[in-house]
Amino acid sequence: MKRFALRIPADLHERLVETAAKERRSINEQILWMIENYIGEDEFDPKRFDMADYHIDLPGDGSFTAHTLTVESDDVYVLHGELHEYPDADECEAREDDPEFDPQEPTQSIPGTLTVTLERPLGSMLPDWRHRSGEDILTYAAAWERWEFTPDEDPS
Repeated sequence: MKRFALRIPADLHERLVETAAKERRSINEQILWMIENYIGEDEFDPKRFDMADYHIDLPGDGSFTAHTLTVESDDVYVLHGELHEYPDADECEAREDDPEFDPQEPTQSIPGTLTVTLERPLGSMLPDWRHRSGEDILTYAAAWERWEFTPDEDPS
């Protein structure tokens, strides 16, 4: 271990103390943790998470069940799973007297990949994302700018 003195502005020291308290670390541990987690970020290493069939509601009449999450870059992550399409309002109204019809059941499920682009870099929303679970990343960084679904290729 090397010992050295560090002079920092009072407002930064106050924020550091607050962050260390939230993370239940000493100030020195917090500084070391921050340095260890931010040195070398120029060489990005994608991280893959196994998901426990994480359910995501999508805009419109659909949802997605994620099995894996891969962080591709600081503002793009990729989910692999199934896209579920549900009946739209017109179909629900047309089939309201059909006892076999369940509007909560998907009309189809399509295996594929959901690529999500975030409004802001993941690290600015969740600085310690590398130490979080895939579920945490999706929960805290759900500010999507856009998403695109790509179905798996049909093997036939």
